Amino acid sequence: TRLQAAAMRGFSRFVGRNVEMEQLRRALQQASDGRGQVVAVVGEPGVGKSRLLWELTHSHRTEGWLVLESGSSSYGKATAYLPITDLLKGYCKIEDRDDHREIREKVTGKLLTLDEALKPTLPALLALLDVSVQDSQWQTLDAPQRRRQTLDSVKHLLMREGQVQPLCLVFEDLHWIDSETQAFLDNLIESLPTARLLLLVNYRPEYQHKWSSKTFYTQLRLDPLPPESAGELLLALLGSDPSLDSLKQLLIQRTEGNPFFLEESVRTLVETNALIEERGSYRLVKDLPSIQVPPTVQAVLAARIDRLPPEDKHLLQSASVIGENVPLTLLQGIIEMPEEELRRGLGQLQAAEFLYETNLFPDVEYTFKHGLTYQVAYNSLLAERRRALHTRTVDVIESVYADRLVEHVERLAHHGLRGEVWDRAVKYLHQAGRKAAMRSANREAAGYFQQTLEALEHLPENRQTLEEAIDIRVDLGPVLGVTKGNYAPEVEETYTEARELCQRMGETPKLFPVLWGLSRVYNRRGELQRARELGDELLTMAQRVHDPALILEAHHTLWAILFSLGEFLSGTEHVERGRALYDPQQHHQLTFLYGGHDPGVCCRTHAARQLWLLGYPNQARQRSQEALALARELSHAYSLALALLWVGWVHQHCGETQVARERAEAALAIGTEHGFPRFVVQGTLLAGRLLVEQGQVEEGFVQMRQAVASDLVRELGRDRTYFLPLMAEAFGRGGQIAEGLSILTEELTSAHKTGLRAYEAEMHRLKGELLLKQTVPSEKEAEACFQDAIDVSRRQKAKSFELRAVMSLSRLWQRQGKKEEARQILSKLYGWFTEGFDTADLKEAKALLEELS
Repeated sequence: TRLQAAAMRGFSRFVGRNVEMEQLRRALQQASDGRGQVVAVVGEPGVGKSRLLWELTHSHRTEGWLVLESGSSSYGKATAYLPITDLLKGYCKIEDRDDHREIREKVTGKLLTLDEALKPTLPALLALLDVSVQDSQWQTLDAPQRRRQTLDSVKHLLMREGQVQPLCLVFEDLHWIDSETQAFLDNLIESLPTARLLLLVNYRPEYQHKWSSKTFYTQLRLDPLPPESAGELLLALLGSDPSLDSLKQLLIQRTEGNPFFLEESVRTLVETNALIEERGSYRLVKDLPSIQVPPTVQAVLAARIDRLPPEDKHLLQSASVIGENVPLTLLQGIIEMPEEELRRGLGQLQAAEFLYETNLFPDVEYTFKHGLTYQVAYNSLLAERRRALHTRTVDVIESVYADRLVEHVERLAHHGLRGEVWDRAVKYLHQAGRKAAMRSANREAAGYFQQTLEALEHLPENRQTLEEAIDIRVDLGPVLGVTKGNYAPEVEETYTEARELCQRMGETPKLFPVLWGLSRVYNRRGELQRARELGDELLTMAQRVHDPALILEAHHTLWAILFSLGEFLSGTEHVERGRALYDPQQHHQLTFLYGGHDPGVCCRTHAARQLWLLGYPNQARQRSQEALALARELSHAYSLALALLWVGWVHQHCGETQVARERAEAALAIGTEHGFPRFVVQGTLLAGRLLVEQGQVEEGFVQMRQAVASDLVRELGRDRTYFLPLMAEAFGRGGQIAEGLSILTEELTSAHKTGLRAYEAEMHRLKGELLLKQTVPSEKEAEACFQDAIDVSRRQKAKSFELRAVMSLSRLWQRQGKKEEARQILSKLYGWFTEGFDTADLKEAKALLEELS
């Protein structure tokens, strides 16, 4: 590493950090005792954050510890997991030249030697290192599941290693960290309190995190050295010659005690011959008034670079284009310089401490002494020269790593964009975005896709670039849906632009995923008529090309929309056509192309709900069990959570409270484990409702209120029409009448605006029931609500909701002395049913009829 290379050359004296070192030693001891700690060192550039951590990790106190180090880079922020992959490579001793077979052998050997129980983590770790994974179970996972498994696998590996020997992890420069590494650190920190693990991080003040409240977190604010410590450092750097006293005061005043600024200022004075002799015993040979100390360390570095011989300056600037870490093979490729002259120049730059040699075998590699040195060298390049060098870097990477470009696609995208090699920039940016999306690194993916669109604008428009523009937007839509929400204007705008491009192209199969994405936006937003129009268009298009997979997905789109609209018979037709078409061997892949759940599982859950509503409870149970069995067979977490949730819904509506609660809590557990916010909030609401039904009223209320008060409530989307009425009914059972009525009034108003009418009949009925529970019952208004519920359910052919509404009306009429009218209306409807007589509703209807007879 940079610090290791600097240590080999000889560090400056370490001064002024005794208090901080004592706190680090205390944290080290606590972690060694099994009380894991995280220590953050915060400070401006150049104050010695990395040096402080180095002094601890290379002291005698870490003997017997495994120390693993990683860092972030300014241009690597868009590369998901970059610091983690660097950490793994160091842990498994993976070299840049290792091929996939060698990487697989090293990772497998390391893990299985540590613990055979870690074998299940292999697919995730190999995929993280861009090694192809043949594991069938891994192949069935979608991007969010792979992300979760990746984060957990790295954590499990490190926690297990910490059980064998104390483990110290060092993550540098978190201000440049990517979002997935941030998620990993957040996940790891939750498991620290009982681990033999010390996590050391450093960052600049602008970086923010959420760890401050942890009792095992310590922040060390590293300020510039106080005058006495700065003087001690200058004594070591300059010596004690009396001629230096005034100079030392000037340097301390100008640099404000920043150690890196001090070191670079001294080096400048040596290079300009203001100081002579040797380090630690210099003499000042120029008058103090003639000495100019630049106001910033960046200005000092710029001046030092400008004083280099032209060929050395050119070499340093060329190296900065490659990045902070500079493989010699790439540098040789981009710079036109004889090898002997190149090595001489590199030697000069090392002697001047601009570069350090950090790797000798199998490939020589250099690194800049400091991130500021790299930035100043890069910024000193003229724009045209910089572009040319970036272009040349793309050529060299393509040549050197021809058989492993997927591992370097982010670097290729970076250089292609800055080199304005627009065709290759588009190619590699798009590939980098897809790679990030496959890892569910959605923020990074969105950034890459948006950069791809910007780069594409520089290419002439033709059919190929139009197709590329559509493909990019089809890829961008889902990640924007995750990062900004499915209802965000940016998502609709992305698909709308893609649709317009398809129209300009004429007939194109690319229109199908575009319309699908747009229909999903409208569907989730609750603009159901617009979504339905697009669904019909999708079905027409799929039937025209006779593609069974597309036909299935068109039915998939329509059955969900029609169910939400309350058109249960039409929805059932699409469900049954979908069931007939679905083949799990062929069509499970649609899960990854068109949303998060398997279409076979989805059609069975919709069939179960619709069959219950249409008055066929036994068939509804059968379909729900089929959905659950298929989801388990597929071992697909999102589909399983979906099946469990709606199977729970069916059982709850059949009056089977305990089974329903078990299913709801299982869906909630999967949603929590895998990070599916939709199932977290829906599972919480359903489980809370069932707690109330079982008599645990206060506990159920707390659970439901927490769900709707959290940010996750937005994940309900169109499904709020199924779950919030359950909450209103629970409030009615628990005596919270006003709160329940408020929910129902708001949801009924929303249903009339959006067309979300699947639960409309039940909401009218529940409103009537709550009106009757008021201190002063509103019988007339309640009766109107029951009549509305009956009218809606008859129009929708929703016999189960009609039965509930008729029972509510019959009970009211019974109270009013209209027993015969009540008996007639209920008897006629009860006689319609042919199954499900063991359900709570039909048992209650039978008992009520006996009362009325």
